[in-house]
Amino acid sequence: MTPKEYWIWLQLSLGQGSGKLDDILLQFDTPEAFYRADERERRAVRTLTAADFARLKRTGLAEAQKVIKDCARIGCRILTPDDGEFPSRLRNIYGMPGALYVQGSLADIDQILTIAMVGTRTPSDYGKYAAKRIGYDLAREGAVIASGCAVGIDTLCHRAALAAGKPTIAFLGCGLDVDYPAENRQLKRDIAAIGALVTEYPPGTPPLGRNFPIRNRLISGISLGTVVVEAPSKSGSLITAEYALEQGKDVFAVPNNIFSGLSAGTTRLLKQGANPIDSAADVLMQYRGYLAGNVQNLSKNSPEMPLIIKKDPEPKRMTASAPVTKKAAAHTVDMEKLELSAEAKAVWEVLSERPMPADEIFAKVDMMMGDMLAVLTELEIEGLVRSYPGNQFGRNNDTE
Repeated sequence: MTPKEYWIWLQLSLGQGSGKLDDILLQFDTPEAFYRADERERRAVRTLTAADFARLKRTGLAEAQKVIKDCARIGCRILTPDDGEFPSRLRNIYGMPGALYVQGSLADIDQILTIAMVGTRTPSDYGKYAAKRIGYDLAREGAVIASGCAVGIDTLCHRAALAAGKPTIAFLGCGLDVDYPAENRQLKRDIAAIGALVTEYPPGTPPLGRNFPIRNRLISGISLGTVVVEAPSKSGSLITAEYALEQGKDVFAVPNNIFSGLSAGTTRLLKQGANPIDSAADVLMQYRGYLAGNVQNLSKNSPEMPLIIKKDPEPKRMTASAPVTKKAAAHTVDMEKLELSAEAKAVWEVLSERPMPADEIFAKVDMMMGDMLAVLTELEIEGLVRSYPGNQFGRNNDTE
């Protein structure tokens, strides 16, 4: 196994996302062998330029060794391509990372259905609800959500996975010790506790704008498919979708208001052949073949869609509307014992078992539409509310 400082040295020299690392490994067995080669031998790598050779000379092992010390100081692990935990999916992308800095665990990620979920930093109420609903259902059924921990859609998807009690992976465009975005400080702690924070940028690297498009190839690379929830025409999430296509991965898009600038990007993806989805079931159906032996009786048109994912101790059930779990059944027996927010209780009082359009509910409660949709999501997660086609909602009084 090559000592980690040689992998780090090569990544520091060439820069993150460089395909020249792949070219070097075609000519040399290891980064250490390349480090010890003289310049004449190194010139066998035809893609290296004079500027590359200058950076290789300018960057020393001492810098890589400092990175290792910094990682020990902040408590993060370093994974290089010859480590067993390094994802094979990332070994096989163009611009393979030479080193990943990780808080949390990526163990067995290559055997797990991983889905990227990305979108705008300024979502509409519709986009917020779609991200939370689809993200929660995917995670609940065993998929690991990968995203970028940015404000907006990324944050909502990570939180949806955590609400389902499932791990999620956040790929950062800065060092693990950099407090960015500041409002996601606690979210990052929560992700690291049961999932993973991952970056190819060493400690202390600031969140420079150029880092994020480079980072996006890792989000799509570790995933089998990429879901774009809501994206304007110049959204960074479209870069993730482009990487996914280049990597031979599936791209999904959530249809939205065709007159909204926030949906211009997703509309374009749909015109270009992205898979339209309106639920997590549309995504999960794509991977029956990939998860052969792990998925049973999955049918989008059936009211019950049992789904078994590897490492899940018990099968969980997915319905065409909201989940009915033992936890939900217990809660529906005695509403007084529930620890719900005042807003959630207010919305619950308005609802009945008859499906009601969101606009009708909105007219009867004293809150903003976005806040009301967030409350409905809270009630769905608790198993107290069912969602129905046409953006309608009703009480779920099942007690089975």
